[in-house]
Amino acid sequence: MSRRIDLAAALLALAGPLRLRHVAGPDPGQLDTAAGGATVTDIVGPCTARAGQPVQVASGRALPASFGPRLRLLVLCDDAPAPPALPPAATVCRTPRATGEVLDAFGLALAPRLAEPVVQHGVLVRMHGCGILVTGAAGAGKGMLALGLIDRGAALVADDAVETYRIGRERVGGVCPEMLRGFLEVRPLGLLDIAGQYGPDRVAPACPLDLRVELDAGAWTPATPGDRLAGPLAVEPLLEVPLPVLRLGPGAGAPLLVAAAARQLQLDRVGEPPADALRRRHRRYMRGGRG
Repeated sequence: MSRRIDLAAALLALAGPLRLRHVAGPDPGQLDTAAGGATVTDIVGPCTARAGQPVQVASGRALPASFGPRLRLLVLCDDAPAPPALPPAATVCRTPRATGEVLDAFGLALAPRLAEPVVQHGVLVRMHGCGILVTGAAGAGKGMLALGLIDRGAALVADDAVETYRIGRERVGGVCPEMLRGFLEVRPLGLLDIAGQYGPDRVAPACPLDLRVELDAGAWTPATPGDRLAGPLAVEPLLEVPLPVLRLGPGAGAPLLVAAAARQLQLDRVGEPPADALRRRHRRYMRGGRG
């Protein structure tokens, strides 16, 4: 089922973070629901409408040969050049950001307009480009861990009630309710104003989820079973999307471990995991350095 959305509002919200530039077609302000609404394809997984293709995100390496006549908005990623032929009603914007980042951003902007949230009890922060959802029982130390991460440079997205959505076939995003934005409860200090203490750049309205940290008093890391080289990360579904899970017990080292896990997840996306690299070196060494 298709739902009406306001593309102009989404585009305005993303113009700054994505460095969007209007390069062709009607003015972005004309992208509204006055002409009968719009559908979204290939961005918000469970809300996908197959009837049309008004929003398309493409890089210069993956431009389709032709575009449907219903196309309303084309976002060219990686500063890709505009194609020669477009429907006259299509607005074209360009961004230097990567395609995956743009898809995540549009998914987060459009999902609340297209679906009902699934609320998760926890704290969501963004660190090293990684969205980290901290969960656990009341009093487990979620706020204390989040504060430790914020003190190390993370941005607070949401505390207590994290609204989660599917934002793609393999992505989940978290959004903060407007009323709660910028506040973090930390026992025994009470409610903290994160923007007031650390600055407005330490608060973000939404982010994709990349890691869940579950606080469990019986799961202190040295006693956690698993591969000592690959680490004890499990994989569990959230909104039917697999998400790495790190279980930790209370301890002063938890912020350091979570920050390191976030950095490593980012490195693993663009390179070889350290455990695999070490095993490969070991095999080469055992062969006498050959191969």
